[in-house]
Amino acid sequence: MTGGVAVRGAVFWLSRNVVLGVRVDTLEATSETFPWKWNSRLCFCLGNPVENRRLAVLPDGRLCAVQVGRRRGGSGSPVINVLCRSHGKAPAKWAWEKQLDVELQRLLPLDNVNRVCLRGVMEKSGVVFLATGADMYAQQPDLALYALHLQKKEVRLVPAPPGRCCARRSSWSFFGYEMDRGAYLTSLSPDTNA
Repeated sequence: MTGGVAVRGAVFWLSRNVVLGVRVDTLEATSETFPWKWNSRLCFCLGNPVENRRLAVLPDGRLCAVQVGRRRGGSGSPVINVLCRSHGKAPAKWAWEKQLDVELQRLLPLDNVNRVCLRGVMEKSGVVFLATGADMYAQQPDLALYALHLQKKEVRLVPAPPGRCCARRSSWSFFGYEMDRGAYLTSLSPDTNA
């Protein structure tokens, strides 16, 4: 099960093809079927599609799932897909947001890459963190960690100390955290209450 995502007074979790929800005010629990696949073959990260799918919230407030998939036909190159949940009347429906697709072949150096694993989705900034690897089942170290901005369709290499980012399974423990600039600058100041 992936980490919880809060939206519109409820918290949601994704577990394989089921989305679990709990309303914070009433503690009413819900479950709904999540489409196992959509218009692309899943990109199995270590043989497990759940590793390559995360719930998030779009800037317009919709619950969505971000996934690393492979484009049908052609070369089957890796692509980021976004599936959004309708809000309002039940039952909720999930729809593929084609305009948010990002073809990674155009942005990342994918020579000798056989694995693209989703590591985190930052909801406020729309940044997705991806690790690449030369082997399908992570028997070799990650090649690199990237930050992809979904709206701008821009990617940056995440710098890491030598031997840290590319150590075997090192990016598995990556957990993204967002804070605004004011909170960040405050966190850097010395504690004046001590």
